Amino acid sequence: MAGIIPKRIVFVCAANKYRSPTAEEVAKRLARKAGKKVFGIDSFLEFDYEILSAGTDACDEGRQFTEELGKRMDIIVSMDHYIWTKLQNEFKVPRHKITGMDIPDQYQRNDPELIKILEEELHYILQSEE
Repeated sequence: MAGIIPKRIVFVCAANKYRSPTAEEVAKRLARKAGKKVFGIDSFLEFDYEILSAGTDACDEGRQFTEELGKRMDIIVSMDHYIWTKLQNEFKVPRHKITGMDIPDQYQRNDPELIKILEEELHYILQSEE
């Protein structure tokens, strides 16, 4: 496994309370189901993916998105257009690092409908990164 260059992905919504943590959990599950090693679950040394979530205006329990986090990650997944714009304007994330989803801020964490949407979208995002 030496020589693997891991992909670092962060899912970003506003508060890091519902959508992005759910996306993080679903992405980790899908990556592991595909036989990939995930940082912090399967290994801390050799892994295929580091998958996190953050919020542009994170609440107490959430991870705050920062310019430093944006620089460290390979792919930044914006949960909606508002977040995409905020990532570019306030956090100075280069456009080529951002990929977007169109998931409205109407779901609770682990909402079955949200999980279904994410499973469909994340298969594409994870496969495109291989």
